[in-house]
Amino acid sequence: MDGLSAAYSPFHYHGVARSLIISFKFGSVLDAGILLSKTMASEIKGLFFDAIAPVPLHPKRLNERGFNQALTLCELIGKENNIPVMEPLIRVKHTKQQAKIRKTSNRCKNVDSAFLIKEDVSGLHILLVDDVRTTGATARACAQTLLKAGAKEISLLTAAVAPHKEGKTTI
Repeated sequence: MDGLSAAYSPFHYHGVARSLIISFKFGSVLDAGILLSKTMASEIKGLFFDAIAPVPLHPKRLNERGFNQALTLCELIGKENNIPVMEPLIRVKHTKQQAKIRKTSNRCKNVDSAFLIKEDVSGLHILLVDDVRTTGATARACAQTLLKAGAKEISLLTAAVAPHKEGKTTI
């Protein structure tokens, strides 16, 4: 799994779940994020993580959206499950949106060297959080950066798993 020890997701990316994610991510509808986070928190109830961390946005994309949906989900899930939130990664490369890239290999290239460490993660089991997982390229790039910096283990929690346009879902 290229750096990820486990991956959790309560929904498939369609129907109501897809609508909630789009409303939250692009419409800043906090109630949608709260509903998603409650279900995500239930998905990992009883599991131990030293910290929960969002997939970071590049400052340009953060400025466009006004918030990082993954960070908001982390804060809500962390509060619900009593897991400390940390932001150990920064996105240093402004990448094309992964949803607009078809091939898995191109998605991997897109996020190659996109992340750097800004906090000590030595020995920590970190739960990485994002809204949607398609090929897992972004999550793997984050996980590999965290592991190289000394993290013990990286797990992934997303609100939904989307079928990739090539017809398969991977992590």
